[in-house]
Amino acid sequence: MSSSGIPASALDAIWARHHDVVLARLDAIDSGTRPDATVEMRTAAAGAAHQLAGTVGTFGFTQGTELAQQIEEGLRASNAGQARLPALAKLLRRELERGPAA
Repeated sequence: MSSSGIPASALDAIWARHHDVVLARLDAIDSGTRPDATVEMRTAAAGAAHQLAGTVGTFGFTQGTELAQQIEEGLRASNAGQARLPALAKLLRRELERGPAA
């Protein structure tokens, strides 16, 4: 059993089906957190971060949820703290690329 109460084999199967969607959301976050990102890119990145924050905890990514929330908040805020967003995006990608926690 995983920490979410879902059998690990089922969790792995669900992750495999959603992995491409997760990667697409990570790509949107990467684009939207670049210093030269447009308003549209930032808006898309904030939405992607929001979606990830709401789902990756199911797969055992507690830190991933926290990172996605921080990224979303940073993207929706004014310029304060935006310099750290690319680093947070990199940490989030590293966390999610390792696969679900058992």
